[in-house]
Amino acid sequence: MKRVLMVVVGCALLWGCVKNDWLLDENIRVEGLDPSFALPLVYTSLNLGDVEQNLDSDDFIFNEQDQTFALIFGSELFRFGANEFQQLPETSFEIEYELDAGEAAALSTAPAGSTLSYSSSETLAFPTTQGEQLDSVIFAGGELQLTLSSDIPGDQEVSIQVPSLSLNGSTFTETISIDYTGVTPFSDNVSFDITGYTLDLSDGGTSNNELDLGIEFTVTSSGQPVVPSSSTSFDAQFDFSQYQSIWGYFGQFDLDISQDTQLVKLYENLDGGVLHFADPSIEFTIGNSTGVPVEIMFSSVFAPENSQEQEITGDDLTNIP
Repeated sequence: MKRVLMVVVGCALLWGCVKNDWLLDENIRVEGLDPSFALPLVYTSLNLGDVEQNLDSDDFIFNEQDQTFALIFGSELFRFGANEFQQLPETSFEIEYELDAGEAAALSTAPAGSTLSYSSSETLAFPTTQGEQLDSVIFAGGELQLTLSSDIPGDQEVSIQVPSLSLNGSTFTETISIDYTGVTPFSDNVSFDITGYTLDLSDGGTSNNELDLGIEFTVTSSGQPVVPSSSTSFDAQFDFSQYQSIWGYFGQFDLDISQDTQLVKLYENLDGGVLHFADPSIEFTIGNSTGVPVEIMFSSVFAPENSQEQEITGDDLTNIP
């Protein structure tokens, strides 16, 4: 969302003094002049041509025959990116697979080097902070960080599936190997770039704020006994700090905008005289490309003059949808 402040002023009358640099040739001779005490006195006037020359290319000058000489000072006061008011929290999910008595006994009695496979899947609630109902997200950056830990004695190969997360139609699937070192518990962690991935939180278009996760893991028996309730846990942490697009209902919230000013440059070098503006006006140009309705309200607009402030009021400044 972008807001630009345009100040339009018409110059009806102005005069003043402009200080110019003068180079005196060393061959100049003035009868009776003592250079130790003489000062050159120069007087000049300021006309509209001088005004035009001293404005930079960012300013607009409207000067047509039989029209008021108009100066337009424009600047961008502020700009918000969508990710500044719609921030996704860093989120963690965990799935744990716990061996029951039968599975523990089977692994305990299996010869060393033999393998047994297990699997688990869950649909988890995606947390929000403003009551948002999120449908899907395309990521411009971010990571999926995975931490695996286990107290099942044996090497493990773990396959992680996130059916809700895909790139070009392919579901996110990664396989990680963690080696048993003779001590439990043992763990490993890895991270994956999810730039360009789409996260579907709608459970196939039937809901919102829901995320599917699944693990399949294979344990290679070490020949050591395994007790019931031994487990392998899988923790997924999403860093959603950057996104390209997001769909859903985002709730309603307020944003505070810090005070800003627009400089009228004609005042910068004005030492004296009178500068009068005919029909001054302020124009706000507001752009919104987020796809979310935005309402703008101004608490105050004022023109500062030294230590005093002149309040600018009017119904048009109260509520701008």
